[in-house]
Amino acid sequence: MALEEQNPMSNENLLQYLNEILSVENAAIERLQSRIQETSLEDIKEQLQHHLQETINQQQRLSNLIKNRGGIDTSTKADLPILNPKTETTSRVDEMISTATTTDRQNEEALRYIVNETENVRMKAEKELIETKQYAVIENAEIVSYNMLVEIAKKVSANDAIPIFEQNLKEEESMAKQIMINAPKTLNQLWPYIESSAGSRPIDA
Repeated sequence: MALEEQNPMSNENLLQYLNEILSVENAAIERLQSRIQETSLEDIKEQLQHHLQETINQQQRLSNLIKNRGGIDTSTKADLPILNPKTETTSRVDEMISTATTTDRQNEEALRYIVNETENVRMKAEKELIETKQYAVIENAEIVSYNMLVEIAKKVSANDAIPIFEQNLKEEESMAKQIMINAPKTLNQLWPYIESSAGSRPIDA
């Protein structure tokens, strides 16, 4: 079905979905750039650099599709899924902050300082593992989104959108598969650092 033959409401809805996924890719680019700077593992850095270029291409395809359909491509960035593992200590500190009175400003600021210090002492190797899991969560969320978009495009006969969604989906599936394959290698690279410093960290009372 040609664009001009589509129900205006269908096109409006599709444009909304397109900008939603575009905002995800906008945020993903920013996150990938940050991860490339942070990671100390060269193979992971190369993997991230490759996917960064793929994501930039995905962003451009979505942007062009939105413009071709008479819409305005968004520059907003979505809130990506976040893994925030809690230890017994950090959970207790969070609870103390949530119950602190507004008049007890000094204690509240001290508690916030403890939270920041707790995060700062987390080993770099452990952070790398968390980021790997985080990356997998984001990729799989995108896979679900693109699968849904393919089905939506089929229902509204948006034939120009289907190949774009399918191409982006294929790239996200490939990236998610690489994360799964490389996970054991990543753990093996980081494990000596985790193991060697485990005994030097304070144990929760």
